[in-house]
Amino acid sequence: MSEWISVDERLPDMHEVYKGSPLTSGYLLIFNGSNVTIGEYEQTFSKRKPRWRSHYGVISVTHWMPFPHGPTEVLEGK
Repeated sequence: MSEWISVDERLPDMHEVYKGSPLTSGYLLIFNGSNVTIGEYEQTFSKRKPRWRSHYGVISVTHWMPFPHGPTEVLEGK
């Protein structure tokens, strides 16, 4: 499973496809110091510094990680 990455250590690659992600638009798990949510690291239209966005709007983020890989085994009879 992936580990949380501090935004002080590394930011997501804007062009990387996160392997194992159920979503294809660069969505990540993000943490803002008190909540874990789904969000994305996005480039602004004005080409200023990229920002973090979630369903809360533009937020400050302390840590992020790609989605973990899904299960590799298939349950019989399901």
